[in-house]
Amino acid sequence: MDTASDKALQRFAELMIEKIKQVEDNWQKPWFGIKGGGLPQNIEGRTYNGVNSFMLFLLSEKEQYSLPVYMTFMQAKDSGLNILKGEKSFPGAPIMAAC
Repeated sequence: MDTASDKALQRFAELMIEKIKQVEDNWQKPWFGIKGGGLPQNIEGRTYNGVNSFMLFLLSEKEQYSLPVYMTFMQAKDSGLNILKGEKSFPGAPIMAAC
């Protein structure tokens, strides 16, 4: 059985491989576009740091989120927000609440 760390590393590897394939034909192409709402942050406005920031930035770009804001299920529930049916948490990170 995979641990949460194993799942997070696997998902990170998948995102990295996908990104490398996107830029391999043009090595001068920037890894990240200018589209998007900035660095990933939690619902309280604190930006993520380290590998969490990088993983969520990759995910935000892949999913084309315009506002990369993340929260836990309990934070959403406590705020009176509904999670879209079918949404999944990102291994090692909170659920997506991005717009």
